[in-house]
Amino acid sequence: MISYAKQNGIIIFLDILGIKGIWRRRNPFKVIQKWQYLVRIYNNLSKDMLSAYSQSEIEKREMIIFSDTIIITIPKIPTNNVLWGIASMLTSLFVHSSNDRLFIRGGLSSGVYYHSENMIIGPAIDEVYEYHKQIEWAGISTAPSLTKIIKQQEKRGKSEHGYCPYDIPTKKGAERDGRALFWPPFDIVTSENRTIESIIKTELKKNIEENAKNKLENTLRFIQYIKGKYKIQNLVLS
Repeated sequence: MISYAKQNGIIIFLDILGIKGIWRRRNPFKVIQKWQYLVRIYNNLSKDMLSAYSQSEIEKREMIIFSDTIIITIPKIPTNNVLWGIASMLTSLFVHSSNDRLFIRGGLSSGVYYHSENMIIGPAIDEVYEYHKQIEWAGISTAPSLTKIIKQQEKRGKSEHGYCPYDIPTKKGAERDGRALFWPPFDIVTSENRTIESIIKTELKKNIEENAKNKLENTLRFIQYIKGKYKIQNLVLS
């Protein structure tokens, strides 16, 4: 029997920057292998989330994968605790993928959606999909519905949720005072003496398409802004 449900919760929409034509630039089998590895990382991270934030909060999360796109639904109200758990998971996923030169871009929304085993429709998925099309960087930020909730929580003194104020680059210009995933503090120097910042600088020296180049340049500006504003030093992986 097919089940249908109306939910009120959080939707995460992610994909990889510059996946078009990547098979020409890199070994396609290695790209697929790395992506499958990242999906396994997500599954492990989501299990860790369950143990850290209790099953009652995030137990019914679901994930849909199509090619390089991941849609995650979490049918829970975005409390500070839930937002922090999601931010922790997304930060780990973003850092792992970027170190493999698979740069994730995406957004999060909050609201009503309707779903079955193989379809999601409703205002929350419409919003995050349209928002995702507008963002111009490799990064993860909140769509207006979730940004509004986060700002309301901040006014009540609840600011430890894993997202920071930033003017998000979009096709329509900067989204003033948006909320971006606060991942740069976890840009660790790897055993190969690399950081995500240095990886992006290397990628920008290559012959990449202009659209991807602009997005990576915006990401580099975000890293440098956050590291400067919060006096962040790269940790070294021991």
